[in-house]
Amino acid sequence: MTNPHRLPITTLTGKAWTETKPHRGPLRYEFLPGREPLYTSVIAARLAGVRVERLHNWERWGLLDPARDQRNARFYCDAEIELAQEIRGLIDDAGLNLPGVVALLALRHTTTQHTVESDPPSI
Repeated sequence: MTNPHRLPITTLTGKAWTETKPHRGPLRYEFLPGREPLYTSVIAARLAGVRVERLHNWERWGLLDPARDQRNARFYCDAEIELAQEIRGLIDDAGLNLPGVVALLALRHTTTQHTVESDPPSI
């Protein structure tokens, strides 16, 4: 069952990795700077100040996109920890619900893209 409110991950956070295929051997991933998966779900939840189930729920809503290993275990990077802390603040402190958080982050993303595209080059 798909969630109608789910946004593509690239809409909110951008692609965290690129696939590279070596001449021989398994598929390897080259992670973008600051997007290396470092933390398991338990550690990420502690750093973000939430329960593991909450992180997984936010992933289902398309707010987080953790990397996965061969066993399908989730690994979070520093940027996702910061985003999870921001989401927690929006929900707990500002009183937004998940559809509100999705809408706010999507609006911020489109505004940021629009600003970057419309900025004149600096001299």
